[in-house]
Amino acid sequence: MMVQMLGVFAEFERATIIDRVISGMERKAARGEWTAGSPPYGYVVDPATKCFVVDEATAALVPVVFDLYVTKHIGARSIAAWLNDRGHRTRAGRPFSHMAVLTILRNRAYVGEIYFRGSYHAASHPTLVDPEVFSQAQELLVARGEDYSKRASNSSDYLLSGFIVCASCGKHFVGTAAKGNKYRYRYYTCFSRQRYGVDTCKAERLPADELDDAILAALLDLYESSDIFDKAA
Repeated sequence: MMVQMLGVFAEFERATIIDRVISGMERKAARGEWTAGSPPYGYVVDPATKCFVVDEATAALVPVVFDLYVTKHIGARSIAAWLNDRGHRTRAGRPFSHMAVLTILRNRAYVGEIYFRGSYHAASHPTLVDPEVFSQAQELLVARGEDYSKRASNSSDYLLSGFIVCASCGKHFVGTAAKGNKYRYRYYTCFSRQRYGVDTCKAERLPADELDDAILAALLDLYESSDIFDKAA
């Protein structure tokens, strides 16, 4: 009984600490200070004020990304390839992917806001993008259907996605598609090639329809072997 009572008090104390930490972080975000995690590309955190300051080494690239997307109407994948061709890398030193570009395009920190637990708070750090340009980018993201959160519940027609391993780099193949003049072509493509381009992995794309048919035929042949389970046992 005493051990159970001590456990109840310990659980209560843990919940109290969590509430106090979250409340403190909310007050911190309301003051325009960064709460946790890696700062957005183009910013670093000032240790004294805990606010964003401009990272001179990367900040100039952020308006360029928005200009390419909004003004020149270049897609996220093409922007990533454009950045990689010119030797630019992410903060972690990796090649840019279309997801890294989309993360930049969606981040409201570039118009002077801080996000925490579903709310945006006004901050005092310098802005890197004009609010009108940022608003145009968000409209374009919706128009192009590049909000992946709206696709999360959609079932995939690539049944082998994640099961095929690339012999060159060891990453898994994912489902991709290309649209021709008349038809839409489905492929399985190495994750490294899809995200970072052919310079990272030169594995060929696999025709999805042919591969699905081949795997299905192999499974049917396997299940028609009535003695396969006896041999395995």
